This record gives sequence, structure tokens and C-alpha cells, in this order.
Amino acid sequence: MRFGCRTLTLIIISEMLWSTRILQFQHTILLKPKREWATAEEEFHRRKQHWPQTIHRLIRTLERNEKLSNSDIRAVYSRCATQPSDLDPVLLEESKFTIGQWDFCSNRPHLKLIIVVHSYSGNSYRRNLIRSTWGSLRRVGEEKIGILYFIGQAPKPEEQIRINRENTIYRDLVQRNFTENYHNMTHKHLTVIEWLTLAECPWLDYVVKVDDDTFVDIFHLTRFLRVDRLKSTPGFYCTATSGAKPSRPHTNKQHNKWTITAKEFPKNIFPTYCEGFGYIIEAELVPYLYLCSLFTRPIWIDDVYVTGMLADNLGFKRQKFIPGHAYDRVGPKVDSEQLLNNIFLTCYHSEYLPETFRRLWENALTRSAVMQYAV
Repeated sequence: MRFGCRTLTLIIISEMLWSTRILQFQHTILLKPKREWATAEEEFHRRKQHWPQTIHRLIRTLERNEKLSNSDIRAVYSRCATQPSDLDPVLLEESKFTIGQWDFCSNRPHLKLIIVVHSYSGNSYRRNLIRSTWGSLRRVGEEKIGILYFIGQAPKPEEQIRINRENTIYRDLVQRNFTENYHNMTHKHLTVIEWLTLAECPWLDYVVKVDDDTFVDIFHLTRFLRVDRLKSTPGFYCTATSGAKPSRPHTNKQHNKWTITAKEFPKNIFPTYCEGFGYIIEAELVPYLYLCSLFTRPIWIDDVYVTGMLADNLGFKRQKFIPGHAYDRVGPKVDSEQLLNNIFLTCYHSEYLPETFRRLWENALTRSAVMQYAV
């Protein structure tokens, strides 16, 4: 969730070296159950018999693909099914994938990094801008990179025709049949998590989530992910916001777009969450988030829900960006040196998005010592 104007964000992650695999996460989750384990175990087996076949098929798929074991699933249940209304699983989004890309990873053996981009179905110009700049690379050094754009349904048939044509050319869209609006952003975020959970990507180490107005310095990103930086505390690496209060509706005041009622979210303070322009997470943690979402009542503010509420239930940490990984704002007139002296840059005016993206990309290429390896 980002407050204020539409922004351009530059992610330039600092220069470090590639890492080893993390310890199995199920040991972490089993150490501190939120409620008494024997009770949760008994309740799990009793209620599981009455769950719909769609849930049983999902669980069998997770076990068959070795994404989660049966003990993992029971452990997630003990952590996330803590309210009387959450004891049985609920799928927030059940619509079909109009465009699935289920062979994306199998067509890219040894793919270790996927960047998932939240995009509006009508934002083809932003997707093309990414494809022509930081998203134009499929490899940096020895590391393969995959980029997928997640969108909802097109509002008009003629726009769907354009989307189908775009996907025929680039093969990088994942589309699901839900309506695109702010109040359905959790549907999109969970679609990303569901896709990553069900897709067969056995080599995947990291997932980077960004919005389509985010610029990523892909060279610095891959260098950063070579170090064992995220492994000490499993969870999100992001700009973590703590102590934020929900914006409540008032009769005599104009509501902002983040207004949420006490019925939707009764607490007075949001959990610590990641700001929406971008985060990094280990790929093997994603199935836990998806399974936990089945037992955690959703709210429509997706950043708070996924990186806050689900993360809290699972015991995931929000590891704050190290010093220098914060973001800064720039105006439309700024010299090229300033553009890369900051880690994150936000643009005051969205109309300068194409110009700024291209200038950032030119400077990233110029500064990168590995540009000759990019293909």
C-alpha cells in the first residue's frame, strides 16, 4: 500500500554475492504454534473430512509436488485457523485463469528468479516500457530471470483481443477473470501466490514482486541475491511500515482510497507490512502464504493482508531494507548521476514515466560491470 500520488520507484539493490538454500521452514513454523497443538491436530482431522473436493485436490497437489508435506499443512492450520470463522478453508478467488502460462518454468530450466509484476489490464504501455528497459533481459551473468505480468479481466471485448495479441507476442501475461479495481487487489495478490504455489518451478530460489510503475536495476538485484542476506530470518525483505492506523470513513470528511471500515478490519493498528512498490521473498515460503490465506479472513488492502496479516500468522519477519535501500523522490529534471545515487526513486509526475525509465536504464547499463553478459 502506498499513500500519495502514483509513483515511479527505482529498486537498485546493493552489490553482494549468490547464496545457499535456507533451512526447511517447517521447523520454524512448528516451534511456536499459536494455539495448543493437540487441539489443533484433532480439530484439523475432524473438520478436514467435510472440506470441499477442491481443497482436497489442492492439498494432494501440494503434497505431490513436494511444496508442502502433510505435517506442514497441519502446522499452517494451527497457526492460521485461529478464529471460529476461519476453521474451514475459503478460496477468495475461484475464477479460472484466462491465460495461465503453466509451462513458463519448464520452458526455462534452472530459472532461479521470477519477478512478478502487478499490472492493470489496460496498462500495455507500461508493460512495453518495462519490456524495452529493465525487463528486456533474460539473463544476467549466469542467472536466468523470468518476468510475468499479472492482470485481471479486460473491461471490453476489444481490449481482450489486444491482450490476447500481446500475449501471443510476449508469452508473459497471466490473466484471471476478476474485475480490476482497488478493492480487488487482494484477489490479484493471491492469484500471484496461487500461481507460484501451483506452478512447477523446481529451481526457483526467489520471488520479487513489483508494481508496473517500478523500475528495477536488474544488475544490482541479482548481485544482491548472491549473498545469504535473506536467509537468517525467513520472510519478506522490503520497506516495512509499522504502527500505521487504518483510515476510517467519516460522515463529514472526504474518504481517501485506503478507507477501510471497522467491520472489515476491527483493530486500530495495522500489523507491520511491506509497502507495495516491491518486496523480495524466498520462493519456498510462498506456498505457506497461500495455504494460510485459506484460513485467514481477507481484507481488500493487499499489502496489509499478505505481508502483514498472513506474515504475522506464520511468524514471517519483515526484514527492513538495509541502510541505503530506502527510496527517495526526484522531480522530472534531475541529472543522471543523481538518478543512481539513490536506491529507490519515485517520480512526482507519471507523465515522465517513459523518459525516466529510459534514462534510468541507460545509466544502469552504463554502470553495470556485467552488461556484456546480458542477453
